[in-house]
Amino acid sequence: MKKIAVFCLAIVFAGSSFAQSISYSAQGGENIDAGMAVNVRAAGTVFKAIALDPENKATGFCQSALAIDGTGDVYVHGVVDYDTGANPPGTVYYLSSTAGVITETKPTGSYQQVGVVIYGGKLYVSFQPRIIPTWEINRITSNTSPQTLTVNVDNLIDQGGTQAAFTFKLPASPTDGDFSTATFNNIVTALTIDGNGTTVSGASITTAAIGTCITYKYYDSASSWIRIK
Repeated sequence: MKKIAVFCLAIVFAGSSFAQSISYSAQGGENIDAGMAVNVRAAGTVFKAIALDPENKATGFCQSALAIDGTGDVYVHGVVDYDTGANPPGTVYYLSSTAGVITETKPTGSYQQVGVVIYGGKLYVSFQPRIIPTWEINRITSNTSPQTLTVNVDNLIDQGGTQAAFTFKLPASPTDGDFSTATFNNIVTALTIDGNGTTVSGASITTAAIGTCITYKYYDSASSWIRIK
């Protein structure tokens, strides 16, 4: 059944005449805890956001726990209640490398600012994708097959010429939310993507041209790497 996103914007006053936030009703694509940062997909479902996944940046916060196919409110802007601990006003929060979690410690590599403390227990939600730096790149130049892709970066395949047959292994021992991208600057006539001990699913790819870009993401729930791009 096709899912349709229903965006019901609402102004929510949060205990103060100036504290307000904007939210919408969303459907859960997985089990999400209250207060987690989420990303809304084109199908209208929301999933936990994660810093190191370029396809899954934060676009909101769950107001309450959200189950698979359940509905609930997602805050997208304004002031929300959040356990800011001893962090003083002005403390910036970022999307972390743990799915759904935010942190005052800026992650290495790709990052996203999600809010700032305005006073104890109150977070001003403001997503700042424009501060995301240049994507971290791992350059692979070796012509010896197989080569193992690095986790949570864009692997630039730059081998200096056409490869007749080549195998790339996905990172070993992945954890939920890990991804690996490969961008090709050379042709691979017969391409093999090896799961390195883990199941690989999604659309298969058997050749690569200059400019080909593929991304695999690991899902604990499926115990497999799934091609998402």
